[in-house]
Amino acid sequence: TSDGKYMITLGGISRFRIKEEKTEFSPYTKAVVDWSSFSLDLGRAEKDDAFDRKSFMKLLSQFFSSKDLKTDWGSLRDSAEELLINSLCILCPLEPDERQALLEAPSLVSRRETLVTLLEFSLKEGGMPSVLQ
Repeated sequence: TSDGKYMITLGGISRFRIKEEKTEFSPYTKAVVDWSSFSLDLGRAEKDDAFDRKSFMKLLSQFFSSKDLKTDWGSLRDSAEELLINSLCILCPLEPDERQALLEAPSLVSRRETLVTLLEFSLKEGGMPSVLQ
């Protein structure tokens, strides 16, 4: 940077669990990590054969309406299912513990199921009926 300080930018390829954090002096965290729970991160794009886009989009519309959120519905309808689910997990206004549950979901199917549950729960708290059973 122009002020002489350096910034490290990291990009992720796979999620992991920290098994042991190293206590040695370092300007950044060092750890022994385990990637085995997230082996699907390194493979091809995942498919979710049980994904019902029409019902999901209806639920999402109700959720966005309840939160007074706007979006480009055409882009959402046309997005590949993995991109759609993963993007919504990042962008939806959720509590930190809810985001953590989504982050730790080991597969696209479990991430979608968790996201649907969170959206339905949010709607029920707001007094709106859920769409998916």
